[in-house]
Amino acid sequence: MTNSEKILAFKRLYVAAYTLCANTEKLISENKLNEQDVDKAITCMDEMIALLPISFPVNGMAFTSAALMINLKDPEDEPKETMVQNDGGTRYIRPENIVVVYESTLSLVLEDWKFSHWNYIVVNAQEKSSRTKYKPFMLEQAEKCLALIPLKDTDAYGSWMDDMIIVYSNQIGWCASEDEEDPVKLEKALDIVARGFKLSNWRKHKYIKETMTDLLLKLNRYEEAYVIVAEGLVEDADNPYFQHVKNDERYIRWVAAETQRKEEIHNAFLKAVSDEQAKETDQFIYPGHPLVQQHAAILNLIKQRMIAIRMRRIHNKIQKKEEVTDSYMERFELRKWSLQELEVFEETNDLQLPTEYKIYLMEIGSGGGGGYFNVDEISGIDYLRTEAIDNLKKPFPITATKIHDVGNSLGVKAWVYPDSEKWKSTGLFQEDMETLFGLPDKADITDGCMLLAYSRGQNELYLIGNGEFENEVWVDALQYGAEARGSFGAASSKRLKFLEFMAESLLSRWVGNENASDTGDWM
Repeated sequence: MTNSEKILAFKRLYVAAYTLCANTEKLISENKLNEQDVDKAITCMDEMIALLPISFPVNGMAFTSAALMINLKDPEDEPKETMVQNDGGTRYIRPENIVVVYESTLSLVLEDWKFSHWNYIVVNAQEKSSRTKYKPFMLEQAEKCLALIPLKDTDAYGSWMDDMIIVYSNQIGWCASEDEEDPVKLEKALDIVARGFKLSNWRKHKYIKETMTDLLLKLNRYEEAYVIVAEGLVEDADNPYFQHVKNDERYIRWVAAETQRKEEIHNAFLKAVSDEQAKETDQFIYPGHPLVQQHAAILNLIKQRMIAIRMRRIHNKIQKKEEVTDSYMERFELRKWSLQELEVFEETNDLQLPTEYKIYLMEIGSGGGGGYFNVDEISGIDYLRTEAIDNLKKPFPITATKIHDVGNSLGVKAWVYPDSEKWKSTGLFQEDMETLFGLPDKADITDGCMLLAYSRGQNELYLIGNGEFENEVWVDALQYGAEARGSFGAASSKRLKFLEFMAESLLSRWVGNENASDTGDWM
């Protein structure tokens, strides 16, 4: 059989299987079932699998991988996409009743289809005899599908395959919790469920949380089950499933003991943090340097908050029984720069580094791998290329007379584009906008600045290197436009300078944005 013949046969079988499955679901909704249709659908799927390997064309407009479009109403059809351009964009429209299957995942998709077909009947069929008949087929297929996905390959398919692993695992565990009494078989099912459980979350997959709990309780592994119950009562307090456990005397005793245990662990953790912070207080590389002496208090605060964040993250991993690897610890390693290195850099480039940035590199350090801020850390002078150095030498063009109340979320005076018609239409400004916001000819708003990092809101943060706002941290939110009051101005409502901004960013990490002592677009 040629590849073209395989494709045509595949499309015919696919449409036949789809029609049979749809009919089965319709009959079940009417409390009926035609078992011949069920078996015919599975036969069609098996025949499609027997056609593999099969090569699909790479000729779709909206996708570049090998894929096949199938008209569910007419398998002989060869549907085509239509390209539509409007509003500066391009869309690709497919005809109605089209399904797309991809060559790269075809085997998995077909095996999953068999599982899903049997599983639908097991879960939804009215007659117990039908559910009982197809349950062994469903369970065998669930195990087969799981075996097709080696543990190391789950990431290759993304959340789509994660969801299916969770379903396969859950159904095996659910049936075991319903039907099995043999502890050995229950333990085997528990091991299978654990694979999906690790990938699950409360928003989408609470059913596997319940299945895991059922198995653990049935195996008398109460403490492990109660951990899930306690989490469930927080994540989904009204879920009726957990209510029968909530009032159980054994669970109540466990909660009391667990509360005391966690309190003791938490107090021990806080003491360890406090002890470590005390050891690091006033421990400076350059204690006699005038800048260190001037900023000693805020440098101590930054170090103390970094210690707290680092120790909490490590503590949380240990509590979750996760390994604290060397590569994980590297996320917290910062590279301190010697005074000599910084002075040589300044002399070589005829540049004066912003003073607070300079002292930060000397006493705190650059780099790291997201240990403290998740997204970006502060870069060192090794990241300052020629263009950035030349830009930092320029005068910062925005002065106090060029920032005004623009109604932004931080409530700070800021700069906006003077030629923006949308800003003009807001009615916020009575004077000419060029007079209010106009800059010297050829000046750029980021002249005299260095790109510091990206904020938690994914906005560019700039450190002002000179001028009236030297050492302040500003945020560029101009891209949000006049409607959202997007502007370029201080990144915190108190117009914090660099070291204070770093300390406050760390505080917001430690206590949460809502409990921070200032409002800002933090690191």
